[in-house]
Amino acid sequence: MNEPIASSGTDTTESVSVREWLRGLKVFAGPLADFDPAQAPAEPTELFLSWLREAVTAGVPDAHAMTLSTVGEDGGPDARVLILKNVDADGWQFAVHAGSPKGRQLAVRPSAALTFYWPVLGRQVRVRGAVEPASPDQSAADLLARAPSARAEVLLGRQSDHLHNRLRYERPDRHTRWERHLLWP
Repeated sequence: MNEPIASSGTDTTESVSVREWLRGLKVFAGPLADFDPAQAPAEPTELFLSWLREAVTAGVPDAHAMTLSTVGEDGGPDARVLILKNVDADGWQFAVHAGSPKGRQLAVRPSAALTFYWPVLGRQVRVRGAVEPASPDQSAADLLARAPSARAEVLLGRQSDHLHNRLRYERPDRHTRWERHLLWP
């Protein structure tokens, strides 16, 4: 696919291939953050948290958003953007609906990659490792910590399902299939 696209210049519009257009885009046009590997902490998580704080301070939108990569049923890669829930001694934590494609993929192949990208700083962090669901009680607590509208969305699971009981909305049980996951690099 090398169809011409319109590329606006100062006075004229010229037709260029997608390749030419992409090659003409600026990459890391602004000042990049400094990094001296000799000054990095021994624990990579400390460096990540430091960089995450810098991204938030720099105004990077959704700095805690990450791409979760899994392996699909066909063996091919699959990726989507999620929010990091926590990073601590238990691992890198995120949550999914167990019945969703990502939940089913993690159940079959319990490993994943997380990628954080902060273009303003010219930084990215990649984390790969084994994934394991947290306990049902931890998963339920994670669900309850979500905003009411987000909780309702999770409890519906799919748009075609209906929320029949307000009590289930206020006190989710283990049948919601919401799981917090832990990744260990």
